[in-house]
Amino acid sequence: MDHTEAAGPGSTRERILEVALDLFTEQGFDKTSLRQVSERVGVTKAALYYYFPSKEQIFSELVQRVHSVGNHGLDMLPPIEDGPFDLAAAAVGMEKFVDQILAQRRVFLLMERNRAALDALSRADPGHHAEHK
Repeated sequence: MDHTEAAGPGSTRERILEVALDLFTEQGFDKTSLRQVSERVGVTKAALYYYFPSKEQIFSELVQRVHSVGNHGLDMLPPIEDGPFDLAAAAVGMEKFVDQILAQRRVFLLMERNRAALDALSRADPGHHAEHK
């Protein structure tokens, strides 16, 4: 079985991510062990490794959820240099941006509470870090 094929809402992979999101947010990334995640999910630690080779990989996949929603950030606002600023279009863009943040609020909270792990993730993937500069 390819561990990426069963990634639906009730899949083991998704349950691991949800439990890790809760634990990383509550206790912190550094204070959460893979044993705690596997016990709360109800799988062996070996089964957890089948889906994710490391705790960092779980964290990375959770952070990627912010990007999976589609356009985000300043891309939603109309460019100023294209002529007169369209306040109505800016309001629509801002509403979409806020909706995205609210839809991913748990991940934003995770990132805010685990800045050191987020910085380490950025150092491990310089291309991703440069994308956010």
